[in-house]
This record gives sequence, C-alpha cells and structure tokens, in this order.
Amino acid sequence: MGGNVGESENGKKVARLWAGKITRLYRAAEAFKMGASTVNVDGMVFTKPDDLIEYAESLPSRILVRSDWHEPWEKCVYPREYEVLLFLGGFATRLIGFLDADCRPKTVTVEWSEMGMPWTEWIPGRVENLSERKEHFTTNPQLLIDSDSNATMATSCSRCGESLVGAENSDPTGLCNACLAAMDAENVSRALLWFVRLLDYWGNTTPHIAKQTSDHSTHKKKAGRRKKGAL
Repeated sequence: MGGNVGESENGKKVARLWAGKITRLYRAAEAFKMGASTVNVDGMVFTKPDDLIEYAESLPSRILVRSDWHEPWEKCVYPREYEVLLFLGGFATRLIGFLDADCRPKTVTVEWSEMGMPWTEWIPGRVENLSERKEHFTTNPQLLIDSDSNATMATSCSRCGESLVGAENSDPTGLCNACLAAMDAENVSRALLWFVRLLDYWGNTTPHIAKQTSDHSTHKKKAGRRKKGAL
C-alpha cells in the first residue's frame, strides 16, 4: 500500500513538471512579444520565436479528438473533445478539454496516470505545490516577476493585504499562501491553454456532418411501427 502512495506522488510530480515546463515556454513566448532577442528555457537558448514554437509543437506524443453524441442515422465527424498526450511510459500526463465551434481548444485540464491506473486530475495552485515554488523563488531571486512588489521581505500580501509575519505564511514573492496559489492557478491555466491552441493540428479537424441518403423521417416512422408491436 505504501508503494502505491509513492507511485501516486511520482505521477503527480510528472504532471507538475510538465505544467511547469509549458508555463516557462509561455513566458518565453511572451518575452519575445515584449521585444526580447534571446530567451532561455531549461537551458535551451532560443533566438527566434518560430524556433520556440517548433520546439513546443514537438512535445506531444499523441493528439486525439472525439465527436459528440449524435442521432443514429447521422455520420458525425464533428469533434467536440481533444486529448494531448505528453508522456508515454510509466508515468503518463495528458491535457484534455472541449473544442469550440471552430474546433479550437476552449478549455484545458491536466490529468496523470501510472501503470494502467485511472486518470486523475492535477489541479494547479494547490497548497502542496507551494513549498516547492517558494524554494524555487528563494533560490532564484531574479524570478520574482509574478509579484506586484519587488520587496523580498514584505510584511503584508501585495494582493490582499494579509499579514505575512510568521514563517508559515511568508513568501519571498510578497504574496500570502492563498494569493500565491490563486496566481499559480491563473498563470498555469493561461499557459496550458496557450500551448494546446498553439499546436498546429486543429485545422485538420474541419467540422462536417454528413447524413445518410435516406430521410431521417423514415427512421422515425420505422421506430414508431416497432413501438406499436413492442410489449
């Protein structure tokens, strides 16, 4: 039983690592928009936005779509949902969500699985992720870009004003735990949606619904006759 707990923690960790990687790619893309000539993502240096996008598009292992419910006499190839598989092997991570009327992703959710286990949602910004993020900011003070304040020893949250006095509720970003979690969730969700919309596959899922040659009213008449003879 203890082994399963450890495995679950590893599965969640892989999902968190993927979310972090995509978030850093999103920030790098935003830096290019702001005029940066060079960006560094996990030790990889990009000098052109197109190179960054090409790298991001190479990350998925598989992309799938599936259609909505439809009537029996319709051939429906109108995709409503998508799946982007990011990791194949012992630990699998996927991004899933719904597509809009133009077959573009409009929502995104992160899920993880391991060794045939059911898919489990990973929610960004949860309290268990804060200690790792605090350590990241503490050891990388130049990354204090999410805070509204540059002070590393703030006494109150720059977002809600809550006191930061005390080790359990202090953070080098100048945010309380609740605001830090909320900002993490916002940033990660924004980055994930940017990533799935970036993928150059959605143009191949042009929606169309082709009905069979027989009129659906014929099917309804037959269904009515079957009902009359049914017990």
